[in-house]
Amino acid sequence: MLHKVTPERLSTFSDGVFAILITVLVLELRPPEQPTFKALLSLWPTWLSYAVSYLFIAIVWVNHHYLMRYATEATPRLLWFNFAHLFSMSLLPFATAWMAVSELAPQPVALYAAVFFLVNATYVLLIWELVDRTAADKVSPRVRRIMHLRSIATLCLFGLAAVIALRYPLAGLGVCIACLIVYLRPDPPGAGKSGITVGSRRNLSSALALRLNSSHPSLTRTRAADRLLLEARVAAPECAGVPSLGPREIQAARLETSDAPNGASACGLDGCDRRSSASPAGSRKTGRPAFRSRSPCSPRSSQRAPWRRGPP
Repeated sequence: MLHKVTPERLSTFSDGVFAILITVLVLELRPPEQPTFKALLSLWPTWLSYAVSYLFIAIVWVNHHYLMRYATEATPRLLWFNFAHLFSMSLLPFATAWMAVSELAPQPVALYAAVFFLVNATYVLLIWELVDRTAADKVSPRVRRIMHLRSIATLCLFGLAAVIALRYPLAGLGVCIACLIVYLRPDPPGAGKSGITVGSRRNLSSALALRLNSSHPSLTRTRAADRLLLEARVAAPECAGVPSLGPREIQAARLETSDAPNGASACGLDGCDRRSSASPAGSRKTGRPAFRSRSPCSPRSSQRAPWRRGPP
C-alpha cells in the first residue's frame, strides 16, 4: 500500500528554485566602465530593478512558506499549481534585465508588472488549493475572507500597473512596489490572535460539559465550557495554548468560578491533568474549601489557586 505523499520534497524543491533565482539576479549585475561614483550612480535603473526584484522574490518566498504550512499532502493539483507558480517566478530575471537595460522604458516596465500579475494569479491558485480545502475548524472564515480579498485586490492592482506603465512607467512601478508592502506580513491581520480555533472550542465544550458536577444542572454546554475555560486560564496560565488574560477578565473569571464544585477540573486543556481538591484544614478554619492544584504543567508541584483564600 502506497503511503500518502508528504509536501517536504515540494517545499525543498521550491526553496532551491528561489535560491537560484536570486543568484541569477546577482549575475546580471555589471560594474560601470568608469571607476567613478558618478558612473556608478548612472546605473540607478539597474540597481532599482535589482532591489525591487530581490524584494519581490523574498516576499514571494515568505508567503509561499506560509501557505505550505497548510499542506498535509502533495496532491497532483498542488504539484502543478506550485510548478505554475515557480514558472511565473522564473520569468522575473528576464523581465528585470530588460527593464534595467532599457532604463525603465514603458514597455519593459509593463512586462515587468505583467510578470507580477502572473505570479499573483498562481498564488491565488495555491490559496484555493491549500487554504480553501483546509477544514473549517483549522482556518477561520475571517482569515479566508481576508486572504481572498488581499490576493484579488493586489491581482487587480498589478494588472492596472501594467496598463499604467505603458504611459507612465515610474507610476506603474510604484504601484507594484505598493502592492508588495501588503504582503510583507504573510498571515492576515488577526489570524493568530486566538489560541483556540472553532473546532477545538467545540471539542472543549463537549469534553468539559461532561466534567460538570450535578450541582450545576442549569448550565448549558457552552456556558459550562466557558466557565471551566476561564478557570483554567486563571489557575494555569502557564499551560500551553492558554491565552493570557487581562485584569478584568481575571476578576470576571474569579466571580464566575467562585461556586465551582469540588473535584471540578481546574485545567480542561488537552495534556494537562491539573485538578482541584478541597483541603479539610481550609474548611475547618474558614468554612470554605481551600483548593490545592497539582499538575505537571505548573512550575511547582503544589500551588494554591490565585482566587482562593485560606491556609494551604
